[in-house]
Amino acid sequence: IRDPTSLFNLTFKIVGAVLLAMDVSSIPYMLAWDLPYQGLMFVFAWVSLLFWTLDMVMSFLQGYHQDGRLVVDGRKIAARYIKSWFAPDIFLVVCDWWSIMVMTVTGREDATGSLKMLRFAKLGKTLRIIVILRAMRYFRLLREVADRFLSDNLRLVIRLSGICLCTLWFTHMVACLWFA
Repeated sequence: IRDPTSLFNLTFKIVGAVLLAMDVSSIPYMLAWDLPYQGLMFVFAWVSLLFWTLDMVMSFLQGYHQDGRLVVDGRKIAARYIKSWFAPDIFLVVCDWWSIMVMTVTGREDATGSLKMLRFAKLGKTLRIIVILRAMRYFRLLREVADRFLSDNLRLVIRLSGICLCTLWFTHMVACLWFA
């Protein structure tokens, strides 16, 4: 069981935040313009899928702080994870695995072998956009790191920058939906 404040966990979460940013940027773009996952995007889809699958496993092995004490009991960690983020995580990872497998086996994104397969593959592809739910897990981590290491003024600048970036991202999503 790992300490949630360890360097390994911090590094793992930073890599997750970078992958999440790439997912949040690329998935809506790919869906809006109905672009195929080929070449570098296909490799990125695999890397992202493997990372989020590993992240689920790591969530069962990461302790947490409760009432100022570090909890490292495996059963308590598993129960807490299952009650909180397990359902959204497993849903997203299963949809990701399904989409990747359909693309890999059929060699096409739409899996036109049968109507049911087509509908399920399109549903899985569309549900990948829900990856944004993962972002909520990282906001808390970023806030904890900022509170620990940054001055009040720098935290204010970062929060205002974050608000501007979120506004810009939301505007971008609306524009993508409008022109798609």
